Amino acid sequence: MRKSSARRRAHSNARATSIALRTAAAIRNDALDLSDGESLGAQEELMRRYGVSRPTLLQAIALVTQENLLVSKTGPRGGYFVRRPDSNAVARAAAVYLRSRKAEMEETIAALMPIRVELTKLAAENPDPAFKERLARFIQHEEQTEHQTGADFMRAQRELSDIICDMSGDNVFSLFYHILMDFIDMATPSQDIFSAHADIVADYRSKRSLLARALLIQDADLAALAAERCATLDAEWLISDLKSQRSRSPKPANVGRFALGVDLADAAQG
Repeated sequence: MRKSSARRRAHSNARATSIALRTAAAIRNDALDLSDGESLGAQEELMRRYGVSRPTLLQAIALVTQENLLVSKTGPRGGYFVRRPDSNAVARAAAVYLRSRKAEMEETIAALMPIRVELTKLAAENPDPAFKERLARFIQHEEQTEHQTGADFMRAQRELSDIICDMSGDNVFSLFYHILMDFIDMATPSQDIFSAHADIVADYRSKRSLLARALLIQDADLAALAAERCATLDAEWLISDLKSQRSRSPKPANVGRFALGVDLADAAQG
């Protein structure tokens, strides 16, 4: 008797879970068809729309909310509203996955190289005036700033990388890029490497400005050739530095985000 009752409960729970999953799929599809910030509806309305009970709806809503597709608001005009997932949150979660699988730095570097080259090629073909304006402001700021702290340098590096990702118009490559960069940040705690490589940093600043100029004038051939060459050179430098630090310490090498970002900055030199 007890076994029969347990089986009925298990069957009932499985059915409820299945309904919640189907409801979550319907909510997900509806949310993706709406614009960011648009209302999906209030709780009572959604219960009628999807033909489910309150507990089932709340379970389905929780699943979709975890995907960063919905946000709830209280009050007279409250309910559930659509939001677009933040690529940074997605990239961070994927980076955690790579870290948990003990991904190697060398394989990460190898995966980054073709992605960065492709992003640069695509960016160089984008004629959008808004991006040209961003590049022009970046170049002007770089030329007017004679000296940069490590933090300032990194902000500029991230800014140019973001411009290139946005200009590329390729959400897939951009997401992969951010995933791998977040993994590298996570696997290699940051440290001040600028004092040890001041000459290289200065050289990269120059190349970074040249890359921005190449993108500004839409020289796709130069950008592609330069990106391929500098990506290879930057990877060789990083791996060499990585091996050197490993030989001095049993801890993971602390090379930080800078070294892997600079090949995009290198792309203007060829």
